[in-house]
Amino acid sequence: MERKNLLDQQIANTSAQISNVEAQIFKYASLISEKEQELAEAEEQEAAQYELFCQRVRAMEKRGHRVLLVCSLQRGELYGPALQGGFHQ
Repeated sequence: MERKNLLDQQIANTSAQISNVEAQIFKYASLISEKEQELAEAEEQEAAQYELFCQRVRAMEKRGHRVLLVCSLQRGELYGPALQGGFHQ
């Protein structure tokens, strides 16, 4: 009888551990979903900013400005001396 009680106790402990792990999985799944949404929003914002940048460069080119631009996509920085007198916004 004592052995049965010990086994029942082990089963209860294992069930509690399983429930705990399931709760953690649910929590992490929710966090992943939240971060995926944040990433999608950030990518949309990046695309909009890039389109605005392209529009500005096209407008500068139409006005006769020649601009040399080197974009560092990894850092999100923009470098660039103009070919004609400097780059001014």
